[in-house]
Amino acid sequence: MAFQTHLTVRFGETDANGHVNNVSYFIYLEQARIDFLKGLGMRFQEQGLTFVLASITCDFVNQAFFDQELRVETIVDKVGKSSAVLSHCIYDEASGSLIARGRATVVMFDMNRSASSAIPKLLRDKLIAYKEEKIFNSINLKRLHWCRAAAVFSEARPTCKPLSYYHLLLIVYNVKRHSRMSF
Repeated sequence: MAFQTHLTVRFGETDANGHVNNVSYFIYLEQARIDFLKGLGMRFQEQGLTFVLASITCDFVNQAFFDQELRVETIVDKVGKSSAVLSHCIYDEASGSLIARGRATVVMFDMNRSASSAIPKLLRDKLIAYKEEKIFNSINLKRLHWCRAAAVFSEARPTCKPLSYYHLLLIVYNVKRHSRMSF
């Protein structure tokens, strides 16, 4: 199941055009990431360990506006020895329409050594369990895979790099395989 963070767009997050400024989406993704990691019980700062952001992307699909209620759904895509990849989808709370999608790679960092470090076993096990749990949640699996594939069909983002036909077929196959829903 996707971890959910609920946000309300503040006036200061909008720009002269009246919609949410692109920078604000990265703040929403950061808040969702922090909430997710806290939800897993991450309290390693006292041991000198923390996650640092190595990479982040965000695709803007629709506009959001002041006072709009948003829901950020976070899933674990990949867990490595010292890193994890999280995917986020931002939805309008009222309509459920996709506003933006993002992907973040975080690396476990040992602040005492100033170097990357292996993710502690307890936290790594939780991340892996969360990743495996999402596979069996067919509704969110379908929504999140199509969230990623939406760029192919979105007229609003014709310049967005489309998925290859092969990758799109893999997504459809995996969604059908793990979902009771028909297309």
